[in-house]
Amino acid sequence: MLWVLLVLQFMFPMAPGCVVEERIALMRIRSSLVEANSDVPPSWGRSDDCCSWERVRCNNNTRVSDLNLDVLYIPLSNSATSGCSWNMNFTMFSSFHELQLLDFSLNSACFQSFEGLQELTKLRYLNLSGNYLIGDNILESLDLPSLEVINIELCRMSGALQSSALKNLKNLRELYLGYNQFNGSIPAFLFELPRLEYLDLSGNLLQGLQITSSSNLQSSLRELHLQSNQLNGIIPASLFELPRLEYLDLSENLLQGHTIPISSSSNLSPSLKILDLSANNLKGLFDFFWLRNCTMLQRVDLSGNTDLTIDVKFHGRVPPFQLRELALSGCKLDNSIIAGPNFLGTQSHLQTLDLSNNNLTGSIPSWINTRTLVYLNLANNSLAGSLNLMWQYQSNLEMIDIAMNRLVGQLPTNISLVFPNLTALNASYNIIFGHLPLSLCNISILFVDLSNNKLTGEVSNCLFTDCSSLNVLKLSNNNLGGSILGGASNLSIGTAIYLDSNNFKGALPNNLTVFGYVRQQL
Repeated sequence: MLWVLLVLQFMFPMAPGCVVEERIALMRIRSSLVEANSDVPPSWGRSDDCCSWERVRCNNNTRVSDLNLDVLYIPLSNSATSGCSWNMNFTMFSSFHELQLLDFSLNSACFQSFEGLQELTKLRYLNLSGNYLIGDNILESLDLPSLEVINIELCRMSGALQSSALKNLKNLRELYLGYNQFNGSIPAFLFELPRLEYLDLSGNLLQGLQITSSSNLQSSLRELHLQSNQLNGIIPASLFELPRLEYLDLSENLLQGHTIPISSSSNLSPSLKILDLSANNLKGLFDFFWLRNCTMLQRVDLSGNTDLTIDVKFHGRVPPFQLRELALSGCKLDNSIIAGPNFLGTQSHLQTLDLSNNNLTGSIPSWINTRTLVYLNLANNSLAGSLNLMWQYQSNLEMIDIAMNRLVGQLPTNISLVFPNLTALNASYNIIFGHLPLSLCNISILFVDLSNNKLTGEVSNCLFTDCSSLNVLKLSNNNLGGSILGGASNLSIGTAIYLDSNNFKGALPNNLTVFGYVRQQL
């Protein structure tokens, strides 16, 4: 009998396709999922070969190497939206000695510590985002030098980021800590990790950066996401000296200072693609000529810095980059961006342009008529003159906002051919006259605001009956007339219609069916 037991004990671990110890561990995980009313992969337990089970991957030694266990727990619609949904312990994973990837994201599980993962000496990828890591100083128990990627976003962690365990992660390439509740300063050691390429600390309560010079900063950092924190003070100059930096987002903070630590002599990374300093309190000057060596530059957003002066002259030279997105809303934008000279005329790949909320004067510049534009926002300026330049064929343009200017003209009668992909048009508070073109009904448009203009004539009922995608229609404060709703009774508009302060006649139909409301004043 003893001989039989020894034979069975020897045979099971060598069974093709699975190791008994790991199969038992998976069944324990299955039991925890069942107890939490989570979805359980149907194939788990149907055969002894756990390497054939869903969400499990084994290596050539039939040992589990990857576990993809994301989005197994789906909260009930009537369950509480805050707090832990169920408890989980990492010791359940300690048997997977050759595990390299563990994805347990978006399961709303509660973990008190990382105890149990220390034995996984080959683990390289760990994704726990969308769970609860609620233990005190929980990061101190994260001692896995083999890790290359850690994603613990949206995990309700709080406190300071002073963790000695993170200092030891010398192989770490990507670290995602965004949208938690970390406070205090961002420690300098995070920028000294020798292989770190991607760092995301966005959406926290962090207030400062513990960086004084670039002497200890590692050259491998490519992306730095620090947006939506409470960072204050002056931007450290060393951030602009990272030699391989491609993406820098410092938006939605409290950064200030009378100068941005960039100048003509700055050694900016030629690989820089994204620069976002929007929604801060920056002052002084930002000269686009400083970016003349950034040959890969694609997006710049400086919006919402009301005391920041922007220079777009570029010293009369042609920049080496081709921007896809440029947002300069609510800055001290020099009027040379309209009258010239500036570098915008050289940007033939521009898709997004936002110059709103400045005090720009003059007429719409000719360089704005680029066939690549998808989003154009010139709202809340003092632009005047003819709209004719705007009504040129632009097949890619989806959103136009020219509201609150003094632009004069009519809507093109063939607007559906001029802008075949238009989804939003806001031309309110201008001097637009004439009739609403019938071809507007031929566009799958979502939002139209032509209020506070000089429009006349009747409104075709096709706008109310044939535009199933139209959610909002604003025609208030014009000189429109004719039958209310064009005589239509069954509306296709899903949300709201504004018709007040016009000359419409008649009453709203009794059988009116509308999901939102009609605001009208005959």
